[in-house]
Amino acid sequence: MPVDVQTRKIKRFRDFSPLIALGALGLIVCAGLISVFFQKTLVNQAINLSPEEAIALDPIELEKSPIGALRIDVAADIPSNRWITYEIALIDSQGNLLASAMKQAWKESGTWREDGESGTWSEQDVKGGLDIRSKTGEPITIELSVLEYGTTAGEEVDSSATLNVVVKNGVVDTRYFFIGTLATFLLSGFTTYSVYTSGKRVIQKSIGDSDLGGRGVMGGANNLIRATVAVVSDETSPSRFTIDFSIQDKDGEEVYSHQFQINRGSKINESYRQSLRTFFLLEPKDSYRFYVEVVPDRSVDRTRLTVQEGAHTILEPDIIHIQG
Repeated sequence: MPVDVQTRKIKRFRDFSPLIALGALGLIVCAGLISVFFQKTLVNQAINLSPEEAIALDPIELEKSPIGALRIDVAADIPSNRWITYEIALIDSQGNLLASAMKQAWKESGTWREDGESGTWSEQDVKGGLDIRSKTGEPITIELSVLEYGTTAGEEVDSSATLNVVVKNGVVDTRYFFIGTLATFLLSGFTTYSVYTSGKRVIQKSIGDSDLGGRGVMGGANNLIRATVAVVSDETSPSRFTIDFSIQDKDGEEVYSHQFQINRGSKINESYRQSLRTFFLLEPKDSYRFYVEVVPDRSVDRTRLTVQEGAHTILEPDIIHIQG
């Protein structure tokens, strides 16, 4: 029976979902990098406040930013084993309260002893802040006040405390940025793996030798076949292997034969691992036998043949089209 064998690139089996996910990941990363150039520091100063004292900073023009928002970060600079409650309030030009936040900051330290050993420890939670975004530019005033100030022993403190204030415009909330980046990265990895392993398994054979074969019903004009040959070899592996690859039809007649060259792969646990992936279109759908032999065979410990139908690809590999 005459057989027509052609090797060509066919686009209809491509799956673009991994590329879309990678594109989305690239956009998120680019947005994060670009956002740095839109940030503008408006205030960076330290303010001393006594308990029950409030102070208003100079008015700030709330400019519209293409991305991000106005961020007010406040950090209390207090000695160890003290706590402080402070409030951040945003007031518009008419004296109306736009937003407020209250923070109970603390800082503790001490020593520990256990089983004859000792050391020191220190913990703190002193940062608070607000994010605000306005559709129209308008002046706002930031008012800071200390409501309570005391020690961890329960004593009140009458001295002043320092609040470090940093105000920036055009700031992106990196908490959601990193979550979105991680989620998109995982999605791109999942979609890539799904396409890479797509298809129904028709043949899966493994042997502790260099040659094996298997038969299965597969093929059709719109049914891409992926054949994967995985080889595990020992430390005497040569730099290159030859894989004799052949396909026979239901009558045992050879419809395809080719010698593939593969380089020695990576070394894992004193063994080398290398693989070959080929794609086929077999017409008509019928029973086919795949057979592979790895040469030279003296260093081959195991050979595995996996054949899947209904496969998809990410790029455009060479597809061997066999028409009987």
